[in-house]
Amino acid sequence: MTTPTTKLLVTGASGFLGRHLLRGLRDSYRIFALARGTPEVTGAPRRRNIEWIQADISEPEQMKLVEERISEAGGLDLALHLAAYYDFTGRPAPEYRRTNVEGTRNVLDTLGRLKPRHLVFASSVAACDFTEDGQVVNEQSPPNGESFYAKSKRLGEDLVRTHNGPFSTSVVRLPALFSDWCEYEPLYSFLTVWLSSSWRRRILAGGGKAAIPFLHVDDAVTFFHRLLAQYDELEHGQVLIASPDGSTSHAQLHATATDWHFGRRLSPIHLPRLACRAGIGLLDTAGRIAGHRPFERNWMGRCIDRRINIDSSWTRQRLGWEPRDRLSIIRRTPFLVQNRKAHYAEWLKRNHAVAYRTRLRAGARVHELLSRHQDRICETFLDYLGDPSQRARFADYLNCSGVQLEDRHRLLLDQLIAAVRNGDKAVFMTCCQHMAERWYADEKSLKELWEALEAMGEICLTVLQEDPEAKGLFQDLYDHITMTIQFAIDAVHEVDETLGQREQDRAEASGCPLPYCSKQ
Repeated sequence: MTTPTTKLLVTGASGFLGRHLLRGLRDSYRIFALARGTPEVTGAPRRRNIEWIQADISEPEQMKLVEERISEAGGLDLALHLAAYYDFTGRPAPEYRRTNVEGTRNVLDTLGRLKPRHLVFASSVAACDFTEDGQVVNEQSPPNGESFYAKSKRLGEDLVRTHNGPFSTSVVRLPALFSDWCEYEPLYSFLTVWLSSSWRRRILAGGGKAAIPFLHVDDAVTFFHRLLAQYDELEHGQVLIASPDGSTSHAQLHATATDWHFGRRLSPIHLPRLACRAGIGLLDTAGRIAGHRPFERNWMGRCIDRRINIDSSWTRQRLGWEPRDRLSIIRRTPFLVQNRKAHYAEWLKRNHAVAYRTRLRAGARVHELLSRHQDRICETFLDYLGDPSQRARFADYLNCSGVQLEDRHRLLLDQLIAAVRNGDKAVFMTCCQHMAERWYADEKSLKELWEALEAMGEICLTVLQEDPEAKGLFQDLYDHITMTIQFAIDAVHEVDETLGQREQDRAEASGCPLPYCSKQ
Protein backbone atom coordinates (compact mmCIF):
# COMPACT_ATOMS: atom_id res chain seq x y z
CA MET A 1 0.00 0.00 0.00
CA THR A 2 1.33 3.43 -0.97
CA THR A 3 2.24 5.67 1.95
CA PRO A 4 0.22 8.92 1.75
CA THR A 5 2.22 12.13 1.44
CA THR A 6 -0.41 14.77 2.31
CA LYS A 7 0.11 15.74 5.95
CA LEU A 8 -2.96 16.50 8.06
CA LEU A 9 -3.18 17.83 11.61
CA VAL A 10 -6.24 16.73 13.61
CA THR A 11 -6.78 18.47 16.95
CA GLY A 12 -9.15 16.83 19.40
CA ALA A 13 -8.08 13.51 17.96
CA SER A 14 -9.18 11.53 21.02
CA GLY A 15 -12.77 12.81 20.88
CA PHE A 16 -15.73 10.92 19.45
CA LEU A 17 -15.49 12.44 15.97
CA GLY A 18 -11.70 12.62 16.09
CA ARG A 19 -11.28 8.89 16.72
CA HIS A 20 -13.60 8.00 13.86
CA LEU A 21 -11.84 10.42 11.52
CA LEU A 22 -8.45 8.92 12.36
CA ARG A 23 -9.74 5.52 11.29
CA GLY A 24 -11.47 6.92 8.22
CA LEU A 25 -8.64 9.16 6.96
CA ARG A 26 -5.51 7.21 7.87
CA ASP A 27 -5.20 5.56 4.46
CA SER A 28 -5.43 8.91 2.65
CA TYR A 29 -3.30 11.16 4.84
CA ARG A 30 -0.27 11.14 7.07
CA ILE A 31 -1.93 12.34 10.26
CA PHE A 32 -0.58 14.28 13.24
CA ALA A 33 -3.12 13.42 15.94
CA LEU A 34 -3.16 16.09 18.67
CA ALA A 35 -4.98 15.52 21.96
CA ARG A 36 -4.64 16.03 25.70
CA GLY A 37 -4.89 12.32 26.55
CA THR A 38 -3.04 9.29 25.32
CA PRO A 39 -4.65 7.01 22.70
CA GLU A 40 -4.52 4.08 25.12
CA VAL A 41 -6.61 5.92 27.71
CA THR A 42 -9.08 7.46 25.27
CA GLY A 43 -9.49 4.48 22.94
CA ALA A 44 -8.14 6.30 19.88
CA PRO A 45 -6.25 4.21 17.31
CA ARG A 46 -2.46 3.97 17.06
CA ARG A 47 -1.98 2.93 13.47
CA ARG A 48 0.23 3.32 10.48
CA ASN A 49 0.29 6.94 9.20
CA ILE A 50 -0.82 8.32 12.59
CA GLU A 51 1.71 10.18 14.72
CA TRP A 52 0.36 10.97 18.17
CA ILE A 53 1.16 14.28 19.85
CA GLN A 54 -0.02 14.82 23.42
CA ALA A 55 -0.54 18.51 24.18
CA ASP A 56 -3.09 21.06 25.37
CA ILE A 57 -4.03 23.62 22.70
CA SER A 58 -4.75 26.22 25.37
CA GLU A 59 -1.10 26.19 26.48
CA PRO A 60 1.10 28.30 24.14
CA GLU A 61 4.30 26.65 25.36
CA GLN A 62 2.96 23.20 24.55
CA MET A 63 1.85 24.39 21.11
CA LYS A 64 5.41 25.56 20.42
CA LEU A 65 6.59 22.00 20.99
CA VAL A 66 3.84 20.78 18.65
CA GLU A 67 5.06 23.24 16.02
CA GLU A 68 8.65 22.05 16.40
CA ARG A 69 7.68 18.42 16.08
CA ILE A 70 5.60 18.97 12.94
CA SER A 71 8.29 21.19 11.40
CA GLU A 72 10.91 18.50 11.98
CA ALA A 73 8.60 16.02 10.22
CA GLY A 74 8.42 18.20 7.12
CA GLY A 75 5.56 20.58 7.81
CA LEU A 76 1.85 20.47 7.21
CA ASP A 77 -0.63 20.57 4.32
CA LEU A 78 -4.07 20.63 5.97
CA ALA A 79 -5.59 20.97 9.43
CA LEU A 80 -8.84 19.89 11.08
CA HIS A 81 -9.50 21.77 14.32
CA LEU A 82 -11.95 19.59 16.26
CA ALA A 83 -10.75 20.22 19.81
CA ALA A 84 -13.42 21.87 21.94
CA TYR A 85 -14.88 21.85 25.43
CA TYR A 86 -18.55 21.24 26.17
CA ASP A 87 -20.67 19.77 28.91
CA PHE A 88 -24.35 19.55 29.73
CA THR A 89 -24.24 21.06 33.22
CA GLY A 90 -25.10 24.58 32.09
CA ARG A 91 -22.33 25.99 34.27
CA PRO A 92 -20.20 28.94 33.07
CA ALA A 93 -17.01 26.88 33.03
CA PRO A 94 -13.75 28.82 32.39
CA GLU A 95 -12.82 25.97 30.04
CA TYR A 96 -15.17 27.36 27.37
CA ARG A 97 -13.02 30.41 26.86
CA ARG A 98 -9.76 28.67 27.65
CA THR A 99 -10.16 25.86 25.08
CA ASN A 100 -12.74 27.06 22.57
CA VAL A 101 -11.47 30.61 22.23
CA GLU A 102 -7.89 30.92 23.47
CA GLY A 103 -7.11 27.39 22.28
CA THR A 104 -8.40 28.26 18.81
CA ARG A 105 -6.28 31.42 18.83
CA ASN A 106 -3.22 29.34 19.71
CA VAL A 107 -3.98 26.87 16.90
CA LEU A 108 -4.28 29.75 14.42
CA ASP A 109 -0.98 31.24 15.62
CA THR A 110 0.77 27.88 15.31
CA LEU A 111 -0.65 27.24 11.84
CA GLY A 112 0.37 30.75 10.83
CA ARG A 113 3.98 29.61 11.19
CA LEU A 114 3.50 26.08 9.84
CA LYS A 115 1.66 27.49 6.78
CA PRO A 116 -0.71 24.69 5.73
CA ARG A 117 -2.95 25.27 2.73
CA HIS A 118 -6.28 25.10 4.55
CA LEU A 119 -7.86 24.88 8.02
CA VAL A 120 -11.29 23.36 8.73
CA PHE A 121 -12.83 24.55 12.00
CA ALA A 122 -15.50 22.32 13.57
CA SER A 123 -18.33 24.37 15.01
CA SER A 124 -21.90 23.36 15.84
CA VAL A 125 -25.44 24.12 14.76
CA ALA A 126 -25.93 24.72 18.49
CA ALA A 127 -23.97 27.95 17.98
CA CYS A 128 -27.24 29.21 16.46
CA ASP A 129 -30.39 29.97 18.43
CA PHE A 130 -33.55 27.88 18.33
CA THR A 131 -35.78 28.43 15.30
CA GLU A 132 -39.40 29.52 15.32
CA ASP A 133 -42.08 28.05 13.05
CA GLY A 134 -41.15 28.59 9.40
CA GLN A 135 -37.53 29.47 10.21
CA VAL A 136 -34.40 27.44 9.48
CA VAL A 137 -30.72 27.50 10.29
CA ASN A 138 -28.65 27.61 7.11
CA GLU A 139 -25.13 28.60 6.08
CA GLN A 140 -25.98 32.31 6.34
CA SER A 141 -27.51 32.10 9.83
CA PRO A 142 -25.61 34.04 12.50
CA PRO A 143 -24.19 32.10 15.46
CA ASN A 144 -26.54 33.81 17.91
CA GLY A 145 -27.08 31.07 20.50
CA GLU A 146 -27.21 32.10 24.14
CA SER A 147 -25.58 29.13 25.89
CA PHE A 148 -22.00 29.39 27.15
CA TYR A 149 -20.97 26.80 24.56
CA ALA A 150 -22.71 28.70 21.74
CA LYS A 151 -21.03 31.98 22.69
CA SER A 152 -17.59 30.34 22.78
CA LYS A 153 -18.20 28.79 19.37
CA ARG A 154 -19.29 32.15 17.99
CA LEU A 155 -16.01 33.67 19.12
CA GLY A 156 -14.12 30.72 17.63
CA GLU A 157 -15.92 31.10 14.30
CA ASP A 158 -15.13 34.83 14.26
CA LEU A 159 -11.43 34.15 14.84
CA VAL A 160 -11.30 31.62 12.00
CA ARG A 161 -13.34 33.59 9.45
CA THR A 162 -11.43 36.83 10.01
CA HIS A 163 -8.00 35.22 10.20
CA ASN A 164 -5.61 36.85 7.78
CA GLY A 165 -2.84 34.33 7.32
CA PRO A 166 -1.05 32.13 4.77
CA PHE A 167 -3.91 29.59 4.61
CA SER A 168 -7.60 29.60 3.77
CA THR A 169 -10.28 28.52 6.24
CA SER A 170 -13.75 27.01 6.37
CA VAL A 171 -16.23 26.52 9.20
CA VAL A 172 -18.32 23.35 9.55
CA ARG A 173 -21.38 23.43 11.80
CA LEU A 174 -22.14 19.93 13.02
CA PRO A 175 -25.39 18.57 14.49
CA ALA A 176 -25.63 15.98 17.27
CA LEU A 177 -23.35 13.09 16.28
CA PHE A 178 -24.23 9.51 17.20
CA SER A 179 -23.23 5.93 16.39
CA ASP A 180 -25.00 2.58 16.47
CA TRP A 181 -23.90 2.48 20.12
CA CYS A 182 -25.43 5.91 20.77
CA GLU A 183 -22.40 7.73 22.30
CA TYR A 184 -24.34 11.00 22.50
CA GLU A 185 -24.95 11.76 26.16
CA PRO A 186 -28.47 13.31 25.99
CA LEU A 187 -29.79 10.52 23.76
CA TYR A 188 -28.20 7.91 26.01
CA SER A 189 -29.91 9.49 29.01
CA PHE A 190 -33.30 9.49 27.25
CA LEU A 191 -32.98 5.87 26.13
CA THR A 192 -31.94 4.77 29.61
CA VAL A 193 -35.23 6.10 30.99
CA TRP A 194 -37.53 5.31 28.05
CA LEU A 195 -36.42 1.68 27.78
CA SER A 196 -36.52 0.99 31.51
CA SER A 197 -39.27 -0.26 33.81
CA SER A 198 -39.40 3.12 35.55
CA TRP A 199 -42.66 5.04 35.83
CA ARG A 200 -40.80 7.84 34.02
CA ARG A 201 -40.51 5.88 30.76
CA ARG A 202 -43.76 7.35 29.42
CA ILE A 203 -42.99 10.93 30.42
CA LEU A 204 -42.26 13.46 27.67
CA ALA A 205 -41.55 17.07 28.50
CA GLY A 206 -44.17 19.43 27.14
CA GLY A 207 -45.58 18.18 23.86
CA GLY A 208 -42.46 16.19 23.01
CA LYS A 209 -41.74 18.74 20.28
CA ALA A 210 -38.17 19.54 21.35
CA ALA A 211 -36.08 18.65 18.30
CA ILE A 212 -32.54 18.83 17.00
CA PRO A 213 -30.79 17.40 13.92
CA PHE A 214 -28.77 14.18 14.19
CA LEU A 215 -25.98 12.84 12.00
CA HIS A 216 -24.45 9.37 12.10
CA VAL A 217 -20.71 9.60 12.70
CA ASP A 218 -20.03 7.50 9.57
CA ASP A 219 -21.75 10.18 7.48
CA ALA A 220 -19.64 12.81 9.24
CA VAL A 221 -16.49 10.97 8.15
CA THR A 222 -17.63 10.90 4.51
CA PHE A 223 -18.44 14.62 4.76
CA PHE A 224 -14.91 15.50 5.86
CA HIS A 225 -13.47 13.23 3.18
CA ARG A 226 -15.41 15.23 0.58
CA LEU A 227 -14.56 18.61 2.11
CA LEU A 228 -10.82 17.96 2.31
CA ALA A 229 -10.87 16.96 -1.35
CA GLN A 230 -12.62 20.19 -2.41
CA TYR A 231 -11.40 22.82 0.06
CA ASP A 232 -9.60 24.81 -2.64
CA GLU A 233 -12.90 25.47 -4.40
CA LEU A 234 -14.41 27.26 -1.39
CA GLU A 235 -14.26 30.92 -0.43
CA HIS A 236 -12.13 31.88 2.55
CA GLY A 237 -14.13 31.62 5.77
CA GLN A 238 -16.97 29.69 4.08
CA VAL A 239 -19.56 28.27 6.51
CA LEU A 240 -20.91 24.79 5.75
CA ILE A 241 -23.49 22.65 7.53
CA ALA A 242 -22.89 18.89 7.76
CA SER A 243 -26.44 17.85 8.57
CA PRO A 244 -29.64 16.45 7.13
CA ASP A 245 -32.49 18.93 6.71
CA GLY A 246 -35.08 19.44 9.42
CA SER A 247 -34.77 17.92 12.90
CA THR A 248 -35.94 14.91 14.90
CA SER A 249 -38.20 15.40 17.91
CA HIS A 250 -38.29 13.66 21.28
CA ALA A 251 -41.75 12.34 20.40
CA GLN A 252 -40.41 10.67 17.24
CA LEU A 253 -37.45 9.15 19.08
CA HIS A 254 -39.62 7.94 21.97
CA ALA A 255 -42.13 6.29 19.64
CA THR A 256 -39.47 4.52 17.57
CA ALA A 257 -37.31 3.40 20.50
CA THR A 258 -40.16 2.02 22.61
CA ASP A 259 -41.70 0.30 19.59
CA TRP A 260 -38.50 -1.61 18.84
CA HIS A 261 -37.74 -2.33 22.49
CA PHE A 262 -41.17 -3.37 23.81
CA GLY A 263 -42.76 -4.48 20.54
CA ARG A 264 -45.29 -1.65 20.79
CA ARG A 265 -45.18 2.09 21.05
CA LEU A 266 -45.73 3.35 24.57
CA SER A 267 -48.33 6.08 24.74
CA PRO A 268 -46.49 9.12 26.11
CA ILE A 269 -47.66 11.17 29.05
CA HIS A 270 -47.05 14.82 28.23
CA LEU A 271 -45.96 16.74 31.29
CA PRO A 272 -46.62 20.51 31.17
CA ARG A 273 -43.59 22.75 30.99
CA LEU A 274 -43.97 24.20 34.49
CA ALA A 275 -44.36 20.73 36.00
CA CYS A 276 -41.24 19.59 34.11
CA ARG A 277 -39.20 22.46 35.45
CA ALA A 278 -40.34 21.69 38.99
CA GLY A 279 -39.55 17.99 38.48
CA ILE A 280 -36.07 18.72 37.15
CA GLY A 281 -35.42 20.89 40.20
CA LEU A 282 -36.56 18.14 42.58
CA LEU A 283 -34.47 15.48 40.81
CA ASP A 284 -31.42 17.72 40.92
CA THR A 285 -31.89 18.49 44.60
CA ALA A 286 -32.27 14.79 45.41
CA GLY A 287 -29.18 14.03 43.35
CA ARG A 288 -27.12 16.62 45.21
CA ILE A 289 -28.14 15.09 48.53
CA ALA A 290 -27.36 11.58 47.31
CA GLY A 291 -24.05 12.70 45.84
CA HIS A 292 -24.96 11.71 42.26
CA ARG A 293 -26.64 14.45 40.25
CA PRO A 294 -28.87 13.37 37.35
CA PHE A 295 -28.27 14.30 33.73
CA GLU A 296 -31.26 16.67 33.76
CA ARG A 297 -30.32 20.17 34.86
CA ASN A 298 -32.41 23.29 35.46
CA TRP A 299 -31.31 25.02 32.25
CA MET A 300 -32.88 22.24 30.19
CA GLY A 301 -36.33 23.46 31.23
CA ARG A 302 -35.84 26.40 28.87
CA CYS A 303 -35.43 24.02 25.91
CA ILE A 304 -38.78 22.24 26.27
CA ASP A 305 -40.65 22.12 22.94
CA ARG A 306 -37.99 24.23 21.21
CA ARG A 307 -36.26 23.09 18.04
CA ILE A 308 -33.43 23.76 15.61
CA ASN A 309 -34.60 23.17 12.04
CA ILE A 310 -31.85 22.87 9.44
CA ASP A 311 -31.61 23.69 5.76
CA SER A 312 -28.22 22.42 4.53
CA SER A 313 -29.16 22.26 0.84
CA TRP A 314 -26.44 24.71 -0.22
CA THR A 315 -23.69 22.67 1.44
CA ARG A 316 -24.96 19.38 0.06
CA GLN A 317 -25.14 20.77 -3.46
CA ARG A 318 -21.76 22.49 -3.18
CA LEU A 319 -19.90 19.39 -2.02
CA GLY A 320 -22.01 16.76 -3.74
CA TRP A 321 -22.57 15.08 -0.37
CA GLU A 322 -25.75 13.60 1.07
CA PRO A 323 -26.33 11.98 4.46
CA ARG A 324 -27.50 8.42 3.82
CA ASP A 325 -31.15 7.73 4.62
CA ARG A 326 -30.31 4.34 6.10
CA LEU A 327 -28.04 6.13 8.62
CA SER A 328 -30.71 8.57 9.77
CA ILE A 329 -31.44 8.54 13.50
CA ILE A 330 -34.89 7.00 13.01
CA ARG A 331 -33.58 4.25 10.71
CA ARG A 332 -30.70 3.48 13.09
CA THR A 333 -32.74 3.46 16.31
CA PRO A 334 -33.45 -0.30 15.95
CA PHE A 335 -29.69 -0.87 15.81
CA LEU A 336 -29.17 1.19 18.95
CA VAL A 337 -31.92 -0.74 20.73
CA GLN A 338 -30.52 -4.10 19.59
CA ASN A 339 -26.97 -3.23 20.66
CA ARG A 340 -28.31 -2.17 24.04
CA LYS A 341 -30.20 -5.46 24.44
CA ALA A 342 -27.62 -7.86 23.05
CA HIS A 343 -24.37 -6.24 24.17
CA TYR A 344 -25.31 -4.29 27.28
CA ALA A 345 -21.83 -4.33 28.82
CA GLU A 346 -20.31 -2.87 25.65
CA TRP A 347 -23.18 -0.37 25.44
CA LEU A 348 -22.42 0.86 28.96
CA LYS A 349 -18.69 0.88 28.32
CA ARG A 350 -18.96 3.04 25.20
CA ASN A 351 -21.46 5.49 26.64
CA HIS A 352 -19.73 5.79 29.97
CA ALA A 353 -16.54 6.49 28.02
CA VAL A 354 -18.24 9.66 26.73
CA ALA A 355 -18.72 10.85 30.29
CA TYR A 356 -15.17 9.71 31.09
CA ARG A 357 -13.72 11.87 28.32
CA THR A 358 -15.61 14.81 29.80
CA ARG A 359 -13.90 14.05 33.10
CA LEU A 360 -10.61 13.75 31.23
CA ARG A 361 -11.08 17.32 30.00
CA ALA A 362 -11.69 18.37 33.60
CA GLY A 363 -8.53 16.45 34.50
CA ALA A 364 -6.63 18.57 31.99
CA ARG A 365 -7.73 21.64 33.93
CA VAL A 366 -6.54 20.09 37.20
CA HIS A 367 -3.29 19.17 35.45
CA GLU A 368 -2.80 22.77 34.37
CA LEU A 369 -3.40 24.03 37.93
CA LEU A 370 -0.97 21.48 39.38
CA SER A 371 1.69 22.44 36.85
CA ARG A 372 1.18 26.14 37.52
CA HIS A 373 1.55 25.76 41.29
CA GLN A 374 4.10 22.94 41.33
CA ASP A 375 6.90 25.02 42.85
CA ARG A 376 4.69 26.41 45.60
CA ILE A 377 3.34 22.96 46.46
CA CYS A 378 6.89 21.65 46.70
CA GLU A 379 8.06 24.54 48.89
CA THR A 380 5.02 24.27 51.18
CA PHE A 381 5.50 20.54 51.58
CA LEU A 382 9.20 20.89 52.41
CA ASP A 383 8.38 23.59 54.95
CA TYR A 384 5.78 21.26 56.47
CA LEU A 385 8.28 18.41 56.80
CA GLY A 386 10.91 20.76 58.19
CA ASP A 387 8.66 22.01 60.98
CA PRO A 388 10.13 20.93 64.37
CA SER A 389 6.80 19.33 65.31
CA GLN A 390 7.08 16.95 62.35
CA ARG A 391 10.73 15.91 62.59
CA ALA A 392 10.18 12.90 64.83
CA ARG A 393 7.17 11.78 62.78
CA PHE A 394 9.15 11.82 59.51
CA ALA A 395 12.62 10.84 60.74
CA ASP A 396 13.31 8.35 57.93
CA TYR A 397 11.76 10.58 55.28
CA LEU A 398 14.03 13.46 56.34
CA ASN A 399 17.16 11.30 56.63
CA CYS A 400 18.83 12.67 53.49
CA SER A 401 20.30 15.90 52.17
CA GLY A 402 18.07 18.85 51.38
CA VAL A 403 18.74 18.41 47.66
CA GLN A 404 17.79 14.71 47.79
CA LEU A 405 14.66 15.53 49.76
CA GLU A 406 13.54 18.10 47.21
CA ASP A 407 14.35 15.75 44.32
CA ARG A 408 12.29 13.00 45.95
CA HIS A 409 9.32 15.26 46.41
CA ARG A 410 9.57 16.68 42.89
CA LEU A 411 9.67 13.14 41.54
CA LEU A 412 6.46 12.30 43.41
CA LEU A 413 4.80 15.51 42.28
CA ASP A 414 5.90 15.01 38.67
CA GLN A 415 4.42 11.51 38.69
CA LEU A 416 1.18 12.80 40.22
CA ILE A 417 0.94 15.46 37.51
CA ALA A 418 1.60 12.84 34.82
CA ALA A 419 -1.14 10.61 36.25
CA VAL A 420 -3.63 13.50 36.23
CA ARG A 421 -2.65 14.48 32.70
CA ASN A 422 -3.07 10.94 31.35
CA GLY A 423 -6.14 10.13 33.40
CA ASP A 424 -4.33 6.99 34.58
CA LYS A 425 -3.90 6.58 38.34
CA ALA A 426 -1.65 3.57 37.78
CA VAL A 427 1.20 5.91 36.79
CA PHE A 428 1.41 7.35 40.32
CA MET A 429 0.56 4.06 42.02
CA THR A 430 3.48 2.31 40.29
CA CYS A 431 5.91 5.07 41.25
CA CYS A 432 4.90 4.89 44.93
CA GLN A 433 4.96 1.10 44.88
CA HIS A 434 8.56 1.05 43.61
CA MET A 435 9.55 3.66 46.19
CA ALA A 436 7.93 1.57 48.95
CA GLU A 437 9.85 -1.53 47.85
CA ARG A 438 13.15 0.37 48.03
CA TRP A 439 12.23 1.79 51.44
CA TYR A 440 11.35 -1.65 52.74
CA ALA A 441 14.69 -3.03 51.54
CA ASP A 442 16.45 -0.16 53.36
CA GLU A 443 14.39 -0.91 56.50
CA LYS A 444 12.69 2.49 56.44
CA SER A 445 9.26 3.14 57.87
CA LEU A 446 6.56 2.71 55.24
CA LYS A 447 4.12 4.39 57.59
CA GLU A 448 6.12 7.59 57.12
CA LEU A 449 5.82 7.22 53.36
CA TRP A 450 2.05 6.88 53.27
CA GLU A 451 1.58 9.65 55.83
CA ALA A 452 3.84 11.88 53.71
CA LEU A 453 1.64 11.09 50.70
CA GLU A 454 -1.46 12.03 52.69
CA ALA A 455 0.15 15.33 53.68
CA MET A 456 1.19 16.03 50.09
CA GLY A 457 -2.39 15.51 48.92
CA GLU A 458 -3.78 17.87 51.54
CA ILE A 459 -1.21 20.51 50.61
CA CYS A 460 -2.03 20.16 46.91
CA LEU A 461 -5.71 20.81 47.60
CA THR A 462 -4.97 23.73 49.94
CA VAL A 463 -2.72 25.47 47.42
CA LEU A 464 -4.94 24.86 44.39
CA GLN A 465 -8.14 25.96 46.12
CA GLU A 466 -6.60 29.38 46.66
CA ASP A 467 -6.50 29.84 42.88
CA PRO A 468 -9.72 31.54 41.61
CA GLU A 469 -9.69 29.26 38.57
CA ALA A 470 -10.20 26.25 40.85
CA LYS A 471 -13.66 27.50 41.75
CA GLY A 472 -16.25 24.87 40.91
CA LEU A 473 -13.61 22.12 40.54
CA PHE A 474 -14.02 20.56 44.00
CA GLN A 475 -15.25 17.22 42.65
CA ASP A 476 -12.60 17.19 39.94
CA LEU A 477 -9.83 17.93 42.46
CA TYR A 478 -11.12 15.08 44.60
CA ASP A 479 -11.34 12.65 41.68
CA HIS A 480 -7.96 13.46 40.16
CA ILE A 481 -5.82 14.25 43.21
CA THR A 482 -7.33 12.82 46.41
CA MET A 483 -8.37 9.52 44.84
CA THR A 484 -5.07 9.12 42.99
CA ILE A 485 -3.14 9.58 46.22
CA GLN A 486 -5.46 7.21 48.11
CA PHE A 487 -4.83 4.52 45.49
CA ALA A 488 -1.07 5.10 45.85
CA ILE A 489 -1.29 4.83 49.65
CA ASP A 490 -3.09 1.52 49.24
CA ALA A 491 -0.23 0.35 46.99
CA VAL A 492 2.25 1.22 49.76
CA HIS A 493 0.14 -0.71 52.29
CA GLU A 494 0.13 -3.69 49.93
CA VAL A 495 3.94 -3.64 49.66
CA ASP A 496 4.20 -3.49 53.45
CA GLU A 497 1.88 -6.44 53.93
CA THR A 498 3.22 -8.56 51.05
CA LEU A 499 6.94 -8.18 51.80
CA GLY A 500 6.39 -8.48 55.54
CA GLN A 501 4.46 -11.72 55.10
CA ARG A 502 7.14 -12.98 52.70
CA GLU A 503 9.86 -12.39 55.34
CA GLN A 504 7.81 -14.19 57.95
CA ASP A 505 7.22 -17.16 55.65
CA ARG A 506 10.96 -17.44 54.92
CA ALA A 507 11.79 -17.26 58.61
CA GLU A 508 9.28 -19.96 59.49
CA ALA A 509 10.57 -22.15 56.64
CA SER A 510 14.12 -21.85 58.00
CA GLY A 511 12.98 -22.95 61.46
CA CYS A 512 13.45 -19.55 63.06
CA PRO A 513 9.91 -18.15 63.23
CA LEU A 514 9.67 -14.44 63.71
CA PRO A 515 6.50 -12.55 64.56
CA TYR A 516 5.16 -10.64 61.55
CA CYS A 517 5.89 -7.02 62.16
CA SER A 518 5.20 -4.18 59.76
CA LYS A 519 8.09 -1.77 59.36
CA GLN A 520 6.35 1.20 60.93
